[in-house]
Amino acid sequence: MDTREESRLGRRIALQRRILADGLPLPGDARQLFLDLRRHLLDACDARALATKEAEVFKFLKLAESPFGDRDQRAILGGEKDLKRQGRLPCFVRRDGARLHFTITVTQRPGEPLFLFAYDFELIFRPGLEPRFVRFDLNEQGHDNEQNGIRSHMHPGHDDLQMPAPLLHPIELLDLLIYESIHPEKQRSA
Repeated sequence: MDTREESRLGRRIALQRRILADGLPLPGDARQLFLDLRRHLLDACDARALATKEAEVFKFLKLAESPFGDRDQRAILGGEKDLKRQGRLPCFVRRDGARLHFTITVTQRPGEPLFLFAYDFELIFRPGLEPRFVRFDLNEQGHDNEQNGIRSHMHPGHDDLQMPAPLLHPIELLDLLIYESIHPEKQRSA
């Protein structure tokens, strides 16, 4: 690696440190975060921002063991990951037909606050829209992306395209993906 490349990598790693520096105010434990997310999704159903039925929120949102095998970790699963993006797996559906699934992994060690270890939130748009999807990822510590300065990143429509993204609270991500500005059908104002 030449000096210029080392400099660029150093800047990316410094950016990632800034993005991850402040941490997030999380509830006291994984169960409370799960309940907060469920309430938020139910509110989105009531507001008709989601086409998903309230009963499906109870069915699709699950508190589970960590996919990383750490007994101090819990996962919150929001629907099933649709890796092929075909729209056949159970997930949350926005009123415009966009499909949302997510996984959040938190660590809770005795005497320590709840820690956001990793997440992925993916919104898949209806066929024919571009970009096809958007995904926000926080990779686990030690992931290859951490060494490249992009542990917290987004994929704007392509799995191989990654850009640094702010560390977001799971409720902020739900707001962004359910209610806010990520709608490829909306036209830009001049």
